[in-house]
Amino acid sequence: MATLAKDTRVEMRASQAQREILDRATATCGLSMTDFVLSAALERANEVLEQHNKITLKNAEFDRFIQICSEAREPNQALRDALQFTKESGFE
Repeated sequence: MATLAKDTRVEMRASQAQREILDRATATCGLSMTDFVLSAALERANEVLEQHNKITLKNAEFDRFIQICSEAREPNQALRDALQFTKESGFE
């Protein structure tokens, strides 16, 4: 992983018990508190985003989706406008 400049702060509060667990874990891993917490948080954030961006369909649903896509007509003006809006708004 490339090293990025750390130019912004993220602060949090924790109980004494939580802090002690984090201290033990960071010592065990040989990482700083920042590196340990940031690594764990980013790993979980990526899991959440992956789950959010994934669509799971049953076979019958997928087959119906493919059928509808294959029967699609030319896009109308409203659909073309919606596509243009998403591009201008930064949606992927």
